[in-house]
Amino acid sequence: MQRRVEREAERAEPTPGSAVPHARRGARAITILTIAFALFLLGLVALANSGVATRQLLALAAKIPGRDKTVHFALMGTMSLLLNLAWRGARWKLGALPSPLVVPKGSALVALVVTAEEFTQKLVPVRSFSLEDLAYDYLGIAVLGTLGMWIAARIAR
Repeated sequence: MQRRVEREAERAEPTPGSAVPHARRGARAITILTIAFALFLLGLVALANSGVATRQLLALAAKIPGRDKTVHFALMGTMSLLLNLAWRGARWKLGALPSPLVVPKGSALVALVVTAEEFTQKLVPVRSFSLEDLAYDYLGIAVLGTLGMWIAARIAR
């Protein structure tokens, strides 16, 4: 009975003026960072789609080793890493036991959005669709998304 009360007390929201537990503060910080990064990405897409800053963005990417492909890998991979952390490594199990396919929810959502965004570039005159860009997006999602899942598992221990 006492352990049950202790567990419920741990889950309870902190009262005004009390210290927020370290883990909860960290989770909130990751969530805020994830939202801020998603808004940053939306801003980049809006700038690129407007045509106003397309040349400037391409010139900036040209200064980075690997150019545009490194940017695709890093941005989409970081979004996947952050979302997997914010969602504490949540995953879907697809298929039947004994060995179902396990898909990280954050990585799956990022892959879905990235795929849609890349294909919509066919409709925007100042943008160009590229399967190579999409491949680097997926590579970033796989590598950094996996890192996010690993970190989430370590935090959960």
